Amino acid sequence: MFSMHRPALSALADLLAQRSDALYRSVLMIIGSSDARRVLKEDKRKIEESILYLLKRREGLTQFQIGKALYFADMEHLNRFGRPVTFDNYTAMQKGPVPSLAYDALKPEKDYSQLMGSDRPWTSIPRGSNPDANEFTANRLPRLEYLSKTDLEALDLGLDKVLNTPREELHRLTHDNPAYKEAWSSKAPGQKGKFMRLDLMIERDGDQLADDLAYISRN
Repeated sequence: MFSMHRPALSALADLLAQRSDALYRSVLMIIGSSDARRVLKEDKRKIEESILYLLKRREGLTQFQIGKALYFADMEHLNRFGRPVTFDNYTAMQKGPVPSLAYDALKPEKDYSQLMGSDRPWTSIPRGSNPDANEFTANRLPRLEYLSKTDLEALDLGLDKVLNTPREELHRLTHDNPAYKEAWSSKAPGQKGKFMRLDLMIERDGDQLADDLAYISRN
């Protein structure tokens, strides 16, 4: 149905990628890209509870710290146990990999109830003009029944790595990821970020596991 118009739709996808990673993924789904078939259906509950767990451990975390802790937790759990903690999709941006839905959920200007289907469970406190420096406090405790023991261990590891690693080393660790390198090097001029391929985030047997995880997340 779309084969005759595939070049035009691909160009449209690249254009939309400059505006919205979510729109970009939607167009990829239409044109049947193999990358799109590996887009995960985010687990909104686990994303929310994971962030609350991090804030329970350390109140006043910044948006940057939360995003990087989730990244390290997802990478650890994905490569150790065959699935991520949050099932969020990652976007390569200037400061490294960003968990796409969690990133939007942490923005105070976003309609949280529309985005996540619940009331915002934390408060953000601006610290200067950079939104990455906003500090967060939880309005409730995390519901730990939604997080497994290994989820919590991975989140602990991710947070400890962020808190105890110099900023320059964090930059190296996140920017050296093969999925990040591929996405960042292939993004269109002026594009702020690009979807990171799940199969390249997996250290072994990435193709098959990426397909399996995408299927499991939607079913």
